[in-house]
Amino acid sequence: MDFLRKTFLSKPVCLFFLIAGLIYGNGIMFCFGNDPASPLGTLSIQCEDRKYLYWIWALLVAGGYFLNALYAYRKFNETSKVLIVICVLALIACCGVGLTLKHDVTTWNPKRIVHWIASGTYMALLGLSLLVFLLKNVKRYRGFAALAILVLLCVAILAGWLLILGKSGLMEMVPNTLLTLLLMYINFFMPVRPKESARQAQQELRPAEMQ
Repeated sequence: MDFLRKTFLSKPVCLFFLIAGLIYGNGIMFCFGNDPASPLGTLSIQCEDRKYLYWIWALLVAGGYFLNALYAYRKFNETSKVLIVICVLALIACCGVGLTLKHDVTTWNPKRIVHWIASGTYMALLGLSLLVFLLKNVKRYRGFAALAILVLLCVAILAGWLLILGKSGLMEMVPNTLLTLLLMYINFFMPVRPKESARQAQQELRPAEMQ
């Protein structure tokens, strides 16, 4: 287990998945002549007759989010088993999306209903895995409050786009890109700055400045 943890939760592997997922996840939307701005440009439509493309997406994008969420938990000493369960459930929901591809979109048949439920569940759990982590530690680390607001912004963009403009490839691309960049910042650029340590450092500096 230690070998697997050190191998897959290493900085090179996690960074590779984020970059590869960003390139593949956005690039596939422009393939096969479909317009990402149209309802026919969604990932599900793109992969209806090419299901293997979805599973590659699941590996690189969903798998990359999973690994990087665990990396962030470890970096900031988060040991909650609930957050790990949320991440695992998100992966299961992602598999549910793949298993319900190619359904009749003219009626709300059982396969289409399950597909929408699985898609919504995946996106909700994905946002929850980051939002709960940030809010749970907002009093421990500096900058977490601003990051939590950014996660909420990603969710709001996704929900607003769906309600106002309808489902499209761009609706999926924009939040995914923002979430990828956010994870990249948290894991590879954001310093670990505990609020208690910062407060103690300030208290230690004050007597030295008075002398």
